[in-house]
Amino acid sequence: KSGGSDGRPPARRSAASVGLDETSYFVFGGVDASVGDATLNTSWRFDFDGLTAGASGRWSELTPGPQSEAVQARSWHTLVATDATNLVVLGGCAAALANDHICPATVFNDVWWGQIGSNDASGALQRGVSAGQVAIKINEPQQKEEAAAAAGQSWNITWKQVPFSPGEVPPLFGHSAAMLGPDRMVVVAGDEGEGVPNSKTYFLDMTDSQSWSWKTAQVNVQPPDRIFAAMAGFREGPVGTFHVFMFGGLGRQPPNSKVYDDLWQLTYYNLQPLNPSEWTILAGSSNMGPRFQSVAVLISSGMLVYGGYSQASGGTEVYKDDMFARDVVHANPDTFGDGNWTKQPSQQ
Repeated sequence: KSGGSDGRPPARRSAASVGLDETSYFVFGGVDASVGDATLNTSWRFDFDGLTAGASGRWSELTPGPQSEAVQARSWHTLVATDATNLVVLGGCAAALANDHICPATVFNDVWWGQIGSNDASGALQRGVSAGQVAIKINEPQQKEEAAAAAGQSWNITWKQVPFSPGEVPPLFGHSAAMLGPDRMVVVAGDEGEGVPNSKTYFLDMTDSQSWSWKTAQVNVQPPDRIFAAMAGFREGPVGTFHVFMFGGLGRQPPNSKVYDDLWQLTYYNLQPLNPSEWTILAGSSNMGPRFQSVAVLISSGMLVYGGYSQASGGTEVYKDDMFARDVVHANPDTFGDGNWTKQPSQQ
């Protein structure tokens, strides 16, 4: 039996998307191979608070709140946590992908905002939107969760589709996304549903609480087209310098597909992401090897990349169960190596 209010984990799935906050790990959607590759639209939260106290972490399903809209089930979308109580889902495929990484169904061009609240009778964290509310106020100060990880705590999520003009947001699956500060997101690459990856860079601006805006960035230099790249971003210092790093991904579709092992950086300053900019490829050895469908996180000045698939001779895809790290911002060879990828020891 899969998880629920008793803390057990959700059912196994693939092609889901995950978001990470300082206190929580979130999962939405994906494909359940045990029931005929059915796509899912369930939301889950893993609480880290117990881990810091020496106890076990805890899973809880985020059940739809009474005023929640229904998000269509999907795979190969993106999920980003703007903070501990707000999630953003973008795009995806309405079915499991075919063996050639083509979406055989609808490719979504929608954006969803999910606000997490508590079912506790005390009212803690009950910050769901009211029916028909248009204002989207994700960047207001959020109260600390405090006793949120108490045993028996249950959660809900209120999903609301963010309105955009028809055609403003392109259909995308297999794209990558990362937050740039508290209220801006960068979205890169992906497939628009025609079986051909792209390398466009988009920005989702959430600074206006009444409406969000979607922009195609003016990028003078950009990486080759791809899907399934690993990406992470962070802010450097208090001034507002933001870095986004993208590794690997899958290029042209079979039989001429290419798996990348390159690392790209996009930087912008003082919250001005719409100014003309360019991606820069970072030098360094690629001893990690080409791979796609990896996951990445930035810790201090280092980038960690875990797992993914490589491509053996003959086009066979091989799963990689390993983790590599390298310095990406500052010369910090003692911690993250000298600009080359370093394999990290596995924990048994």
